[in-house]
Amino acid sequence: MRGEVIKTTKTPADAKTLYIQHLFPEFLEVRAVETPHYLHTLQNEKPLEKEGMLTVTARTGRVPLVMANLLTTNPVSEQDVFTDKGDGCISGAEEGKKFVFTTRPGSIYHCGDLATDALAVTWDDSSIFAALCTSLSRNGTVLVESASPITCEIMGNGFSYCLSDESEIAFGAASKPSGVTVNGKTLEEFRYNAERNVVMMKLPPGEGHVTVTP
Repeated sequence: MRGEVIKTTKTPADAKTLYIQHLFPEFLEVRAVETPHYLHTLQNEKPLEKEGMLTVTARTGRVPLVMANLLTTNPVSEQDVFTDKGDGCISGAEEGKKFVFTTRPGSIYHCGDLATDALAVTWDDSSIFAALCTSLSRNGTVLVESASPITCEIMGNGFSYCLSDESEIAFGAASKPSGVTVNGKTLEEFRYNAERNVVMMKLPPGEGHVTVTP
């Protein structure tokens, strides 16, 4: 594992150091490249400050490219980040915060008691966040399923979500709910599947929060 450090400064008062800890793929080339100034910058910013970008090059091995970096403004080292290579995924922890991401986009992978096709997942004792998944379960129990990729954060009897398209959603519920609200408004149409312990609903594109009342 390797780390790259970029330091960005506007004024001494708000100077920040961005630490980028590379996680995957294992072999790549990283370069910090100075870029030319745009005309707007030349006309409006004095004195001029150097600008640049980070370029990363890696071979895909004829599979969809997944590139994972851990970004933080706190100093990190290889000793701070633990990672483990699984079947179709890389899991790890940073300062006790657990995460896992796919190395085979679109495929189901397993990490501990989780099974998902999410691009990435992070969780603690109170919530679980999944990026761009259609299936997420724990110990064989459905947490969320979506006809279209959904990014969501599940907390207790509800979840926040982001969808690009309208989608049919299945959300895990131990019993038939008395009601469902979306962004505080009652959802009139939903159904409960007692065999799978999920409440089914259709959600619009965009961002929102769903609350399932037992």
